[in-house]
Amino acid sequence: GSKKKEEERRNEQRRKQRIAREKAESERKEKEAKQKIAKLPKDSYTWKLNRKTCTKLSNESGTYFKSPTVIMRGFKWYLEFYPNYKQEGESAFFLCLCHMPKELSSIKINYQLSVSETQTVGDYTKEFDKAYGWGWVGST
Repeated sequence: GSKKKEEERRNEQRRKQRIAREKAESERKEKEAKQKIAKLPKDSYTWKLNRKTCTKLSNESGTYFKSPTVIMRGFKWYLEFYPNYKQEGESAFFLCLCHMPKELSSIKINYQLSVSETQTVGDYTKEFDKAYGWGWVGST
């Protein structure tokens, strides 16, 4: 009885120590990754909408234009612009991830979308957990 309880207590203590070590290691790796990311130069992509640089498509949200695919930070991205998003007079711009690598469950990025003609700028921090788009919707 008492030897078994002592063994259980030691096993529980070892389990808690292992969990604490794993948590500390995970926090250290996350901090390292953030420091590396902070040192990376910013990437930039300018998309000038014209017949040569976009594809005109349509879905339930309306007609939209899709940019060529670009590679930034090892990921493939494209932009979508809806001049009349769901209704007349409302436009939308989206940054879209082509696909999420199997080894990752998500990626978190900081990005900026801007339209020089309307002097509209939006700064975003988003977590992509699948191939999906994020952006803004606004009045035109």
